[in-house]
Amino acid sequence: MVGEKKTDDTTYNQMFKFPPERKQNNIQDHEIGYVIDTLVEELTGSYYQNLMFLITQTSFAAPMRKKSLSLIHIPIRDVSAEYYSAILAVLEEAYRFIDYGQFLLCSGYNHESLFTEAGDCIRTLQKECNRARQAEFQLEELLEQSETLLISELRGSHGLETLLRYTRRCCILSSYRLEIMERLPRRISRLCRGARNILTRINRLEELVFKIQTQLWDPEWRARHMDQQEVLQPLVDILEWESRQCDGVKYYIGYLYDYTPSKEPPIRPDYRGPWDPNNIIWNHFWWWL
Repeated sequence: MVGEKKTDDTTYNQMFKFPPERKQNNIQDHEIGYVIDTLVEELTGSYYQNLMFLITQTSFAAPMRKKSLSLIHIPIRDVSAEYYSAILAVLEEAYRFIDYGQFLLCSGYNHESLFTEAGDCIRTLQKECNRARQAEFQLEELLEQSETLLISELRGSHGLETLLRYTRRCCILSSYRLEIMERLPRRISRLCRGARNILTRINRLEELVFKIQTQLWDPEWRARHMDQQEVLQPLVDILEWESRQCDGVKYYIGYLYDYTPSKEPPIRPDYRGPWDPNNIIWNHFWWWL
């Protein structure tokens, strides 16, 4: 077999198996489970929230500039959706590979066919990891370019900016707009950091899958563990649980498009921030539509 390499049980026990005294359904005991769990948490939590804050708050801050702002928001939303899609594909291939792996440790199966299928999973996983890296690079580049454009849209002309600053203390429309504009660099920075954190976990997941492959491709290791499904079953249990979690990520891709054929990115009032306690900004935005 290509890539055959002798491995011992120590590596497996340290990296892939639950400690015997802990429950197997505790995902924190398993590195792959932990990596996937934190990855999904970042995708559906911090990154998604910061993206919605960016789109909603800049739209609410300058409703009269909605069309111009949408032209900036749409590419960010689309590349984010591509990033989500690539990550989902990586998770699905990791699950499929582990699923084939458990049958490689069972006699009575066509191992040649299983090796072919598992090898295909590895190649597809590598391809999707590269796709995720490319999307992440695109995303960071786009966010950095968009920061200047968004600030320019919110600042407006020199005369408008002067008026906004002059009326900041007495007009919530002015104070909200300036607040969002001044916080934009921090928001963009959080999005970039979130995208990098996600990619770090994808890279680690790829490494762990390759380490499992090294052991499965080792004939001596397989011979010692043949018909001992408990060796890989904990992994399969975790990945099955995580695959259900990842189903939720698919919905978030839908949320980015608001489940409509419209090209406009979604604007969600619950992400407008704490600077509109009396819904004045909210009402002003809808008045402009």
